[in-house]
Amino acid sequence: MSINNNPYELYKLLPKTNCGRCLLPSCLAFAAAVIRGHLRPDACPDLARETLLFAKRCEEPWRQLADEHGEDYFALLTMFGAQQVEPASKEREVDDARRIYTF
Repeated sequence: MSINNNPYELYKLLPKTNCGRCLLPSCLAFAAAVIRGHLRPDACPDLARETLLFAKRCEEPWRQLADEHGEDYFALLTMFGAQQVEPASKEREVDDARRIYTF
């Protein structure tokens, strides 16, 4: 799942200490602000740049698998216990043009 479209994906990478050093009340609020473009990821002093780069590098191979293998890819996800999740909004569904799965 793309970090660029989903604050929960970015939130998973954060320390979840709600320290407030980013000037927001929680790590989830910080993640939402980054996704909306109000803050840069480096506003969190505890989020390592390497962590973000690693997450982005891991995302692309999964996207390529889905694009190249379509239904076989989704059949494998289902076989290994993935569940389809409804997108948050119709706009996101149109923008992503991808099914969203979670384990």
